[in-house]
Amino acid sequence: FLVAASVIVCLDGLTQYFVTFGPTLDYLHQLRQTGQLHLEGWGLGIIEDFFQRGRIFSVFGWPNLLAGFLLLIIPLAVVLSTGAANRLGQVAWGGAAGLAVTCLLLTLSLGAWIATILTASVVLWLLRRPAPAAGRTGLALGPARLLAGGLLISVALLGTSIIISRRAAPTSSSPTTRA
Repeated sequence: FLVAASVIVCLDGLTQYFVTFGPTLDYLHQLRQTGQLHLEGWGLGIIEDFFQRGRIFSVFGWPNLLAGFLLLIIPLAVVLSTGAANRLGQVAWGGAAGLAVTCLLLTLSLGAWIATILTASVVLWLLRRPAPAAGRTGLALGPARLLAGGLLISVALLGTSIIISRRAAPTSSSPTTRA
């Protein structure tokens, strides 16, 4: 149930990224120019920064919270994918894991990327040797290695390129200094 619910959360996040960020940012600027928006003390600069950089947050309201949720869901989806009884289950659970990884990258949460890289590295290290015949649980370790390795490579490569573009992106609000 959790993985199925995460698919809905991820689809909402992708809708934010591809459909609603631009119009919402334009609407916020319009409200600010007409004097109808008075949220300066309520983190408006942070909210605008999310929209400008394209940091998805879905129903969680904050990109880091979404990233934390996805960090819990991705391993579960990978395990369900490798342990599925038929090909359809493997594709469905694997697709859910891929969707969650895509949304994890779009949160632009550096801490979540580091945690994902460390977790995938540990999983690959644990899977370096085949399990003894008596202790086998029926899981195919080949696909688990492939998924963990693909996750590690995709987060490392895509995360690096997003970090570079994130650092180069201008922000609308300048940091305020306290007296």
